[in-house]
Amino acid sequence: MRRRIRFTLIAGVLLVLLAAAIYAVYRASQQVPEFYSAELSIPAETQEKASDLMLQQATTLHNDLHNNGRWSQVFKSQTINGWLAVDLPKNHPTLLPAGMSAPRVRIGPEGITMACQVARGGFHGVVSLQVSAFVESPSVVGLRIHKARLGAIPWSLDHVLKNVSSAAQQSNVLIRWRQADGDPVALITLPPINADRKQMVHIDTIRLEEGALVVVGTTEIAK
Repeated sequence: MRRRIRFTLIAGVLLVLLAAAIYAVYRASQQVPEFYSAELSIPAETQEKASDLMLQQATTLHNDLHNNGRWSQVFKSQTINGWLAVDLPKNHPTLLPAGMSAPRVRIGPEGITMACQVARGGFHGVVSLQVSAFVESPSVVGLRIHKARLGAIPWSLDHVLKNVSSAAQQSNVLIRWRQADGDPVALITLPPINADRKQMVHIDTIRLEEGALVVVGTTEIAK
């Protein structure tokens, strides 16, 4: 009888500890980056204005890329997030993988943090990803993926790498992978801006500032 009671007590303690561990993991998975909560609380009117500004900048950059010479553009996180909140779900709903929604970014000198909501199999949480950008060569841009998290829990990068590769393939973008101190690095080759005129886009500078991404480059006739 005593042995049975002891076994019951031990089993009860183990169940309590297991339940506590599961709850702790669940709570950790539900944590949300501070910047993400702040971005989601921005009024719709402000987001719409930022989205319109982002579209204007994109149009200007598109025109600049098709004209030979030097160009530059500054993309602020506010305008990017406005576009992500308004134009992306409205006009490009299939760009995000199934189960992912409401992406937002934070830009700083240390890198770019991207976050979005994930809902799959009855589970809901926020996945965040930290990357840095650099110029590998005039026609190749590098993206180094430092880490991914589900809430506060490290998240497998396999999902991220597969989605990046799939998006690149659908867009006919050439992408190569390499490692840097254990971090995956995506090397993206820029295609000709105008195949008939053989215009090539060269990226001279990618600079990350507080709240802004600065890109400077040149469009020229390929020799």
